[in-house]
Amino acid sequence: MKNIFNYILLTAIATMCMSCSGFLGMQKKDDLAINLPSSIAVLPVDRASIKPGQNKITCTLSDTTYDVDYEVSQDAQAEATRLLLDFLKDDKRFKQVAEGHCIGFMHSMLKANIRTSQLRLLQEFGHELGAEAVLYSRLYRFEEREGSSYSVKKPASVAFSMTLIRVSDGAILWRFAFDETQAPLTENLLHADLYKEKGLKWLTASQLAEFGLKKATSGLLNNSQQ
Repeated sequence: MKNIFNYILLTAIATMCMSCSGFLGMQKKDDLAINLPSSIAVLPVDRASIKPGQNKITCTLSDTTYDVDYEVSQDAQAEATRLLLDFLKDDKRFKQVAEGHCIGFMHSMLKANIRTSQLRLLQEFGHELGAEAVLYSRLYRFEEREGSSYSVKKPASVAFSMTLIRVSDGAILWRFAFDETQAPLTENLLHADLYKEKGLKWLTASQLAEFGLKKATSGLLNNSQQ
């Protein structure tokens, strides 16, 4: 299996280099080094809510639009939160915030000022928590595969965003967007790293979310200036 993967990977890279000249030299804004605050409040993953007939949602913090086929479930939200916290648990700079605390604060703030922006809400919450920054994540899609590890009628599909906000002035220090529907390696050459890590199989939604969250948190931690 390893030899088969290596052959496919080399073929994919060769094809990618011929058809996407210059791609490997591009640097994304999300990859730039940042000064990571010493106290970061990690909020439970939020889940997108949609209105009847709505099939797209735009993140107000980044203007990124995501396709949404149905309401994200509470179970999916809980699973994404569990994965996120697991990746950050060994870094003492990140402090978990209980979901009940978040709900209570948001309700009280919105009651006081219904027009308060999302960014302002997150800033105020950070002030209340005594944190220097807030890590806010939102889950837009968490669709389970239809089939097994080696044969699917419909692949898993996951979309989420993560934003690190400085409490003092509301500046966005870092952001990450993940929007993936798994496709065969031969059709998605730019994501050979997914198959290298997970193997040549069709993933569950949880496994695809795990891959995305690991990529996000690794990028955040590895690019932070000590």
